[in-house]
Amino acid sequence: MDAERVRPGPLDTVLADRVLTPYERAMVTGNDELIRHWTRKEALIKRGELTLDKVSEGGADLTGRHLLEWSAGPDIRVAVVTDSPARRVPIPGEDS
Repeated sequence: MDAERVRPGPLDTVLADRVLTPYERAMVTGNDELIRHWTRKEALIKRGELTLDKVSEGGADLTGRHLLEWSAGPDIRVAVVTDSPARRVPIPGEDS
């Protein structure tokens, strides 16, 4: 699982060039898309299935995995990678 804040303003090209594959980099135009890609990759890193030194060489290969993504507030993106199908269950009183 990973959660990241989306920075306001123009695309963070330094981060984009560091963590995206050339194909992903050509497709990503804003920080929201960038952080969606990054949270997926960071979730795989935390699972031990991707390393920081390989993050820009391959996309977030989710073959055989299940991805859950959502926004927590206007500027937080969350990604969870699981082996089994999963769904997000809101906490009572939580804004969706």
